[in-house]
Amino acid sequence: MDTIVELENYCNIENPVGALLLTGEWGSGKTYLIKNDLAKRLKDTHEIITISLFGISSVEEIHKAVKRAWLSKKSAIFEENSVASKGVRILNKVKDYISNEKVRGVAGSVLSIDFLDFIQIENKIGKKPVILVFDDLERSTIPTELKLGVINEYCENLHFNVIVIADEERIEKSMNNYNDFKEKVIQRTVLHVPNGSLIVKKIIQDMPQSEYKNMLLKYTDEISSLFSGLDLEGSAYDEKSKDLLHNRSYVNLLKRNGTDVKSRENELIGKQPKNIRSLKAALQDFERVFSIICKYGDSNIHKWLLSFVSFSMAAKANLLKINDKNFGYLFENYDLNILYPIHFDQRFMPESLCRWITEGIWEEDEVDNAVRDYYASVGATTPKDKVKTTRIDLLEETEAVQGLTEILPEAYAGNLSFNEYVMFICNCKIARENNLFDSEKVDWAKVCEGINVRIEKNIQDKLFHESSRQSIGEIATYSENEQKAYQIIDSARKTPVIMFEANRRQYISLMYDCPEEVFLKMSSSRFNCFDEEMAKATVDGFKKVDNSLKAEFPGYFEYMWGNYRNSFDISGENIIKTEKSLESLSDLLKELSEQYTDAVFKRKATDMFIRVVESIISRNSSHKEEMQIDEDVD
Repeated sequence: MDTIVELENYCNIENPVGALLLTGEWGSGKTYLIKNDLAKRLKDTHEIITISLFGISSVEEIHKAVKRAWLSKKSAIFEENSVASKGVRILNKVKDYISNEKVRGVAGSVLSIDFLDFIQIENKIGKKPVILVFDDLERSTIPTELKLGVINEYCENLHFNVIVIADEERIEKSMNNYNDFKEKVIQRTVLHVPNGSLIVKKIIQDMPQSEYKNMLLKYTDEISSLFSGLDLEGSAYDEKSKDLLHNRSYVNLLKRNGTDVKSRENELIGKQPKNIRSLKAALQDFERVFSIICKYGDSNIHKWLLSFVSFSMAAKANLLKINDKNFGYLFENYDLNILYPIHFDQRFMPESLCRWITEGIWEEDEVDNAVRDYYASVGATTPKDKVKTTRIDLLEETEAVQGLTEILPEAYAGNLSFNEYVMFICNCKIARENNLFDSEKVDWAKVCEGINVRIEKNIQDKLFHESSRQSIGEIATYSENEQKAYQIIDSARKTPVIMFEANRRQYISLMYDCPEEVFLKMSSSRFNCFDEEMAKATVDGFKKVDNSLKAEFPGYFEYMWGNYRNSFDISGENIIKTEKSLESLSDLLKELSEQYTDAVFKRKATDMFIRVVESIISRNSSHKEEMQIDEDVD
C-alpha cells in the first residue's frame, strides 16, 4: 500500500464520515510525510492546518489552538494574494491580537478566550477544502476518549477532513475501550511504513563530505535493509531469528527470570524499530568509533557499523530488557540476534560500546583495546592463535581441540593476556560441555599460578589497563576451578592492585637509585600503603642526598604522605600497616641521627625529618580517634 496515495484519496472525499488515522511508531516520519510529501501534492487544491496536541491539557485549549491556526492560515493566504480589503485588515489585526502576549497579559485571559469564542471557522478557506491534522495525539494529557470526541465533532458536525497522527499501539495500551471509540470516530487507518532506502540515502546525503560519509555511501543498501527489517534480497527475515531461541543458556536465563520462551519470541520477532531519529543518531555516533577502527584496518567495517546501529536502535526503543550482573551485555546481544539475525554480530559489539549506548559512558581506551584485540585476532592463522581470541564453538572441532592442547603450556607459564585467559576459561567450559576436550588435562592450580605470573608481569611492565574487560558470562555455570581462575583476574581488574604495586616498586627503586627525583616524579602517584620496605628505602634515599636536599626532604615527605588517610587509597589493615611503617621510619631516622654526632647540619635535617614523621603519625592518629568518637556517638 502506498501511504501517500491513501492520504490523498481520503483528502478528496467530500464530507467524510470519520477521520483518517495515520499510525506508526514514534520517529518513523509520519509528521514529515504530511508536512512535506502530502503538502506538495495538495498545494493547489487544499489547505493543510496542523495542530500539535503535545502538552495541551484541556478540550477548550484544543478548540483555541484550531481557531488560532485557522485564522493564521487564512490571514497568510490573503496577505500572499495581496488582497487589500477591509477583511484583510481585520484579519491582520486579529492575527496580531491573538499573538500579542502583552495585550493578553494586560487585558486578561478572559478577554482572549471570549474573543476567540466569537470566531466561527469553516471547512474551506476560499475555495480550498481545509484538512485538519491533529499530531501527537498520545502526547496530550487529556483522556483519549475526550480527544476522540473533539475529533469527531470536527468531522461529523463541521465536516472537516481530519487526519490524526499517532502511534496506535501506545493508545491501545492506555485505553481499555479504545476499539469502541475508534469505530465511531476513525473511518480509515493507514499504517506508515517508512521507505528505508530513501530515508537512509537522505540521511547520508545530508552529512558533510568526509571519509566517513564515503564509507556509509558504500554500505547504503545494507543499512537500508537493516532499517527495513529485510535481507538484501528484500525478504522479511523474521523466521530466520527463531532458531536462536534454541540457545540453551539463553533459554535457561529466560526461565530463571520467569519469562516464557514463546512470549519472548512473540515480543521480539518483527519488532525492529523504525525510528528515523534513532537511525540518524546511531549513524552520527558511529563516526566516533569509525575513527578508532581506521587506526587498525578497514576489513569488516560494515559489520562494526551494522552491529552498532542494531544495538543502538534497539536500546533506544527499550527492547533490550534482560539484565543479569553475571552476564554483562551477553543476553542483550542474544536479543539482538533475534531482532537482527542478519545484521547483528556479537563479535563487533564489545561491552565498552554497549556501555556507551546504554549508560552514556565513553571509554576511549576500552573501545580502542577492543578494536585492537579484534584486528589482532583477524591475523590468527594457527589453531592456537585462533583459540586465544575466538570462542571454539565458532571453529572447526579439530582446530578447537588442537588449539586448546597447544595453549595449555602458555596458560601455565603466564604468557596469556587477561583477555586471552578469559577466553581460555570460556573455551574450557564450552569444550567440557560438548565433550570435545578432556577437562582433566587442565591443571587449574597451574593456570592460577600462570595468572598470578601475568599479574606480576603487568606490574613490571606497568600495564595498568591491559584489557578491554572481556567477561566469561554467567559465572554460576562454570566449574569451581574455572570460577576460581576467573576471580583472580576479576579481582586484579576491579582493584588497581597492579598500579599500586608498580608505584610502590618505583618509589623504592628511585629512593635507592635516584632519591632526588622521587618526589618530583611520584608526588601525585596513588598508593594503598606505606610499608616497611618503603620506610627503609626512604632512609637510604635521605642518607644519599646532599645537605641542600636533606633540608628540603622532610617538607617534600610531608607534602606526599602528611594526609595519607585522605590523599591515598589506604584503608582497613593497610592503615595499621602504614602507621607501623611510619613508626619504623621514625626509629630508623633516630638511629641515623645518632650517627651524625660530628655532622651538625645533617643531624639538624634528620631531627627535623623525625619531627615531621611523628607529626604525621600524631595527626593521623588524632583523626583516627575522632572517627572512633563519632562511631561511638552514632
